[in-house]
Amino acid sequence: MVFPYEAYNYHPMKEVRIQKDISDFTVPVTIGTEESVGEEFKIIAVLANESAQEEFENYLETATVRHWPGMNNLPEGAEEYCIVKVTRK
Repeated sequence: MVFPYEAYNYHPMKEVRIQKDISDFTVPVTIGTEESVGEEFKIIAVLANESAQEEFENYLETATVRHWPGMNNLPEGAEEYCIVKVTRK
């Protein structure tokens, strides 16, 4: 999940399945646009149950048509697990 402070909403990325031991994983993400240099973002690992994951998938299926509006809130069943704050260069 990417959370731009400027827009103040959540932008789901593709689903990642991790092992129960929470071993290392890598996920490519797009952070902002070329015009976003200097802006701050949070990269958030979110744990989601089945219904929350379904909401994320529905968002991703329609987001390109709506120009990636983001989600105002995390759906019920989704929990922020780990957060990293970054600045786009």
